[in-house]
Amino acid sequence: MKELTDGSTTETVKNRDGSTRIATRASRGMFCKKDDPPTVEETQAALLTKVTEVSADGGSILERILDRTISNAQMDPERDVYNKMGIAVGKAVDPRIMGSSVKAAEVILKASGLAQPKKEVEQQNRVSIVNIVMPPEVLAEIMKRQGGTIQEFSGYGSRPTPAFLDAEIITDEPRTPVAPVPVQAIAKTKDVSVSWLMGVNQAEMDKRSRGVSMSFILTKAKDETLCCRQDGSLVRGHYIVLAAHINSRETVSAEILA
Repeated sequence: MKELTDGSTTETVKNRDGSTRIATRASRGMFCKKDDPPTVEETQAALLTKVTEVSADGGSILERILDRTISNAQMDPERDVYNKMGIAVGKAVDPRIMGSSVKAAEVILKASGLAQPKKEVEQQNRVSIVNIVMPPEVLAEIMKRQGGTIQEFSGYGSRPTPAFLDAEIITDEPRTPVAPVPVQAIAKTKDVSVSWLMGVNQAEMDKRSRGVSMSFILTKAKDETLCCRQDGSLVRGHYIVLAAHINSRETVSAEILA
């Protein structure tokens, strides 16, 4: 059994099924339903009412707390230092008193809102009206140029017409397509292996040498020039390569396209 502050008690009661539960018994001896605990807002309101309640002497708990905190913040941390004979030999700062005084001062400043003073934000994009007084000699010169009166500004006039017209001419006549100019590949002369050219162009060599005599190949080779690509594929001069192969030559001079 536990006695509560309001005079009621809590007891462990055995249920019919053998289990136990905690029940609240009021001060008059009867079981009663336990009230729900107060919320945070209710607790804060009750605490504020308690500390601000004015007592018979005209003060309140809050005033006494503030007076004691302010008194602690004003404590002098310096204390007399005595020797073994009990004679004062000087003064020293007590760090415990200094820490307590600083902590009390922080509490007072936070409670008063002075710990972090509110910063005034300067208004941006301020608009100021300035009255500019024109010197008399400048005003007289302006009036002189405008015929004695200050005339209203009528604008800069119409925009000037450009001296040229940037336009595209459209006609119904069909346009003649312009053929692109072929770019000639730059060739260089170099000695090339005959066996390499025969291997790369084997199918074409078999086709040209099939059913013809060696004299025919040698005659056709006199009318050709040898030209090949960098990978060895022949552009022209197949019979020259065949003639060099017949004569067992290892290399042959050829133009190689870049």
